Amino acid sequence: MYSKPTLLFIFIFSFATASSQNIGTLLERYENIPANGKTVSYYFNESELTLLKDHFKSVTLPSETTMAGGEPSLYGAYLNTSEFGYVDIDDGRYFFPLAASSGTSDLESCGDVDPFDVDNAYVLTYENGEFYKLSVVDFQYELLGTIAPPTGQFWNGLEFDPTSGILYAIASDFSTVSTLCIIDKENLTFSVVGSNSTPGIVGIAIDLFGNMYGYEVVNDNFLEIDKDNAAVEIIGNIGFDANFAQDLEWHNTDDGDSLYMMCFNADIADTEIRRVNVSTGTTFVVDQVEPDTPMSEFPWASIIQETLLSNNSFEKNQISLHPNPVGEKLYINNMEGSTVVSLTNELGQEIRRDAHLVNGQIDVGDLSSGIYFLNIKANQEITTIKFIKE
Repeated sequence: MYSKPTLLFIFIFSFATASSQNIGTLLERYENIPANGKTVSYYFNESELTLLKDHFKSVTLPSETTMAGGEPSLYGAYLNTSEFGYVDIDDGRYFFPLAASSGTSDLESCGDVDPFDVDNAYVLTYENGEFYKLSVVDFQYELLGTIAPPTGQFWNGLEFDPTSGILYAIASDFSTVSTLCIIDKENLTFSVVGSNSTPGIVGIAIDLFGNMYGYEVVNDNFLEIDKDNAAVEIIGNIGFDANFAQDLEWHNTDDGDSLYMMCFNADIADTEIRRVNVSTGTTFVVDQVEPDTPMSEFPWASIIQETLLSNNSFEKNQISLHPNPVGEKLYINNMEGSTVVSLTNELGQEIRRDAHLVNGQIDVGDLSSGIYFLNIKANQEITTIKFIKE
C-alpha cells in the first residue's frame, strides 16, 4: 500500500506528465494547421484552448513602434467574449466592449464602416454570407439577408472604396484562388470583378487615391490588387506567420495615410496591431492586443474615417454640394479651376462623362432614385463626392 504523501506525489507527477504530453500534442496540431480564414477555436475544444493559452502566456513580442499619440481606434468583433468594441492604436493592449456581437453561429469574418455614412458598418460572415448592417451609434446588428460567397470559397475581407463608395469583398478557397467582388447592399448580390491565383487573401484596404492593397496567409505576402480585374502584384513579405481571420485598414488623414493590420501572429498565438510599409510590405509591431489573454482573436477591424464626411454636405479641397439628398438641381460651390469629370452610380458604372455646369448647377432630375458620385478634377487631383438622388 502507498502512503497518502506517496499517492499525492504520484498524482501530481502523473498530472504534470499528462499535461506536458498534452501540450506537446496540442502544439504539434497547432503548428500543422493549414493557412485559413477561420479561428483557433474552430480546431480546439475549451480545455485544449486553456492549455494552449497557458503555454503562450510566456511567449510575447515587444512593441517595435512608438506611436506619437492621437491615433484612431480600431472597431471590430472580439471573438473571445463575443462582443463588438474597440482598441486604441495608441495603446492596443486593452479591448473596450460596447455591445454583444451578432450572435451568429457562423464567423464574423469581415466588416467595414461606411466612409460616406460613418454611423453604420456592414459585416459579412465567413461561410454562409450572413450580411449585417451594424449601427455604430447604438451598436445594434440588423440582419439584412445572405450573400453566399463564390462556390467553394469563403468571405475574408470587406472594404469600402473612399473614392467611389463601392463596397468590395474578397473571398478565397485558401488553396488555389482568391476572388474580388463588388457587393450590392440593396439587392444582396455580388458581381465578380475577377479572380487570381493568389490563395488566402484575408484582408483588403483602399487608400484615398483608390489604390487597393491586401495580404495573404499562405505565403505571407503583402499585395497590390487591381480593382478593375483583381490582378495581384506582390510588394513584399510581411515578415511573420499570419494565419486565421484578420484585417487590414487605412487611416486617412490630411497629414498622410497609415496602413494597419489587426492580425493573428501564429508565432505567438495572439493578435497584434502592426503598421505596414506600403513600399516594401514590411510590418512593424505597434502592440499586442489583450496580452494577458493569449489567442485573442479579432477577425475584422475598421477605423471610423471622421475626416471624410460631414452630415449634409461633403467637403474636400473646399468643394461642396447641396442639397443632399437632391431632387432636380444639384449645386456645386467653389468650383473655380475645377471640372466635373464623370458621374457614376453605386456600382461604379459611368452615367455621364464631362458633365457641364450651368450657373454652378447640374440637372439630375432624369436620374433614378439612388446613390451617385461626382468625380471632380481640381489641381490635378480627383475628388469624389457622394450624393443621394431622391
